[in-house]
Amino acid sequence: MVNKHIHELLENAENKLFFAEKELTRPFEDSVTFAVCHSSNSAIREYLVSMILYNYSLQYPEDDVIQDIFKKIENQNIEFLIKFASRLDQRIADLEISHIACSGLPKEFQADMYCIEVASVNKCAGTARELADIVNNYIYNTHQPKSNDDLRLLLGNFHN
Repeated sequence: MVNKHIHELLENAENKLFFAEKELTRPFEDSVTFAVCHSSNSAIREYLVSMILYNYSLQYPEDDVIQDIFKKIENQNIEFLIKFASRLDQRIADLEISHIACSGLPKEFQADMYCIEVASVNKCAGTARELADIVNNYIYNTHQPKSNDDLRLLLGNFHN
Protein backbone atom coordinates (compact mmCIF):
# COMPACT_ATOMS: atom_id res chain seq x y z
CA MET A 1 0.00 0.00 0.00
CA VAL A 2 1.28 3.45 -0.91
CA ASN A 3 1.71 5.85 2.00
CA LYS A 4 -0.80 8.75 1.90
CA HIS A 5 1.96 11.36 1.59
CA ILE A 6 3.48 9.54 -1.36
CA HIS A 7 0.06 9.19 -2.93
CA GLU A 8 -0.50 12.97 -2.54
CA LEU A 9 2.88 13.71 -4.12
CA LEU A 10 2.06 11.47 -7.08
CA GLU A 11 -1.33 13.11 -7.47
CA ASN A 12 0.17 16.62 -7.31
CA ALA A 13 2.85 15.67 -9.83
CA GLU A 14 0.26 14.29 -12.23
CA ASN A 15 -1.89 17.43 -11.90
CA LYS A 16 1.10 19.67 -12.62
CA LEU A 17 2.13 17.58 -15.59
CA PHE A 18 -1.43 17.56 -16.93
CA PHE A 19 -1.50 21.36 -16.66
CA ALA A 20 1.83 21.67 -18.50
CA GLU A 21 0.73 19.30 -21.27
CA LYS A 22 -2.60 21.08 -21.63
CA GLU A 23 -0.84 24.44 -21.85
CA LEU A 24 1.34 23.09 -24.66
CA THR A 25 -1.74 22.21 -26.73
CA ARG A 26 -2.67 25.88 -26.94
CA PRO A 27 -1.59 27.87 -30.01
CA PHE A 28 2.08 28.79 -29.90
CA GLU A 29 1.42 32.48 -29.34
CA ASP A 30 -0.98 31.76 -26.45
CA SER A 31 1.19 29.30 -24.54
CA VAL A 32 2.51 30.48 -21.20
CA THR A 33 5.94 28.89 -21.26
CA PHE A 34 6.79 30.14 -17.76
CA ALA A 35 3.88 28.09 -16.38
CA VAL A 36 4.84 25.02 -18.44
CA CYS A 37 8.44 25.29 -17.26
CA HIS A 38 7.60 25.49 -13.58
CA SER A 39 4.82 22.92 -13.72
CA SER A 40 7.08 20.43 -15.50
CA ASN A 41 9.93 21.11 -13.10
CA SER A 42 7.68 20.60 -10.06
CA ALA A 43 6.26 17.40 -11.54
CA ILE A 44 9.76 16.02 -12.19
CA ARG A 45 10.82 16.81 -8.63
CA GLU A 46 7.67 15.33 -7.07
CA TYR A 47 7.87 12.14 -9.12
CA LEU A 48 11.49 11.61 -8.07
CA VAL A 49 10.77 12.34 -4.40
CA SER A 50 7.78 9.96 -4.54
CA MET A 51 9.90 7.15 -5.90
CA ILE A 52 12.64 7.60 -3.30
CA LEU A 53 10.09 7.84 -0.48
CA TYR A 54 8.22 4.80 -1.74
CA ASN A 55 11.35 2.69 -1.75
CA TYR A 56 12.20 3.90 1.73
CA SER A 57 8.65 3.17 2.93
CA LEU A 58 8.97 -0.48 1.91
CA GLN A 59 11.66 -0.86 4.56
CA TYR A 60 10.44 1.77 7.05
CA PRO A 61 6.67 2.12 6.66
CA GLU A 62 6.08 4.34 9.70
CA ASP A 63 4.49 7.63 8.74
CA ASP A 64 6.83 9.75 10.87
CA VAL A 65 9.86 8.17 9.20
CA ILE A 66 8.44 8.98 5.75
CA GLN A 67 7.86 12.59 6.85
CA ASP A 68 11.43 12.86 8.18
CA ILE A 69 12.88 11.65 4.88
CA PHE A 70 10.56 13.94 2.93
CA LYS A 71 11.74 16.97 4.89
CA LYS A 72 15.35 16.05 4.17
CA ILE A 73 15.01 15.50 0.42
CA GLU A 74 12.20 17.83 -0.68
CA ASN A 75 14.55 20.77 -1.33
CA GLN A 76 17.31 18.82 -3.04
CA ASN A 77 18.05 19.66 -6.65
CA ILE A 78 16.86 17.46 -9.50
CA GLU A 79 20.35 16.11 -10.19
CA PHE A 80 20.60 14.83 -6.58
CA LEU A 81 17.16 13.21 -6.81
CA ILE A 82 17.99 11.59 -10.16
CA LYS A 83 21.24 10.25 -8.74
CA PHE A 84 19.39 8.37 -6.02
CA ALA A 85 16.33 7.40 -8.03
CA SER A 86 18.54 5.95 -10.77
CA ARG A 87 19.88 3.48 -8.23
CA LEU A 88 16.33 2.21 -7.92
CA ASP A 89 15.62 2.06 -11.65
CA GLN A 90 18.32 2.37 -14.32
CA ARG A 91 15.86 3.90 -16.78
CA ILE A 92 16.02 7.13 -14.78
CA ALA A 93 19.77 7.37 -15.32
CA ASP A 94 19.10 7.00 -19.04
CA LEU A 95 16.72 9.98 -19.17
CA GLU A 96 17.99 12.96 -21.14
CA ILE A 97 18.02 15.88 -18.72
CA SER A 98 20.58 18.20 -20.31
CA HIS A 99 17.75 20.45 -21.50
CA ILE A 100 16.58 20.98 -17.91
CA ALA A 101 18.69 24.06 -17.33
CA CYS A 102 17.72 24.32 -13.67
CA SER A 103 18.41 20.69 -12.68
CA GLY A 104 21.49 21.56 -10.62
CA LEU A 105 19.89 24.40 -8.70
CA PRO A 106 18.42 23.99 -5.21
CA LYS A 107 14.62 24.12 -5.17
CA GLU A 108 14.48 27.62 -3.66
CA PHE A 109 16.48 29.08 -6.58
CA GLN A 110 14.66 27.25 -9.35
CA ALA A 111 11.70 29.62 -9.11
CA ASP A 112 14.00 32.41 -10.33
CA MET A 113 15.01 30.52 -13.46
CA TYR A 114 12.79 29.46 -16.30
CA CYS A 115 12.85 28.70 -20.00
CA ILE A 116 10.75 30.72 -22.41
CA GLU A 117 11.28 28.76 -25.62
CA VAL A 118 8.38 26.45 -26.45
CA ALA A 119 10.80 23.78 -27.71
CA SER A 120 12.66 23.81 -24.37
CA VAL A 121 9.60 23.56 -22.16
CA ASN A 122 8.16 20.92 -24.47
CA LYS A 123 11.25 18.78 -23.83
CA CYS A 124 10.89 19.26 -20.06
CA ALA A 125 7.24 18.24 -20.19
CA GLY A 126 8.23 15.21 -22.27
CA THR A 127 10.87 14.24 -19.72
CA ALA A 128 8.30 14.65 -16.95
CA ARG A 129 5.90 12.30 -18.81
CA GLU A 130 8.65 9.70 -19.32
CA LEU A 131 9.54 9.96 -15.65
CA ALA A 132 5.88 9.63 -14.64
CA ASP A 133 5.66 6.35 -16.53
CA ILE A 134 8.86 5.00 -14.95
CA VAL A 135 7.92 6.05 -11.41
CA ASN A 136 4.36 4.77 -11.61
CA ASN A 137 5.61 1.48 -13.00
CA TYR A 138 8.17 1.22 -10.22
CA ILE A 139 5.73 2.06 -7.44
CA TYR A 140 2.97 -0.25 -8.60
CA ASN A 141 5.25 -3.17 -9.44
CA THR A 142 7.94 -3.09 -6.75
CA HIS A 143 7.19 -4.79 -3.45
CA GLN A 144 10.67 -5.30 -2.02
CA PRO A 145 12.93 -2.33 -1.23
CA LYS A 146 16.22 -1.81 -2.93
CA SER A 147 19.03 -0.75 -0.62
CA ASN A 148 18.39 2.45 1.31
CA ASP A 149 21.88 2.45 2.81
CA ASP A 150 23.29 5.22 0.59
CA LEU A 151 20.36 7.51 1.23
CA ARG A 152 20.36 6.79 4.94
CA LEU A 153 24.07 7.56 5.20
CA LEU A 154 23.79 10.74 3.18
CA LEU A 155 20.86 12.06 5.16
CA GLY A 156 22.19 11.04 8.55
CA ASN A 157 21.93 7.62 10.05
CA PHE A 158 18.74 8.19 12.02
CA HIS A 159 17.30 4.69 11.45
CA ASN A 160 19.10 1.38 11.64
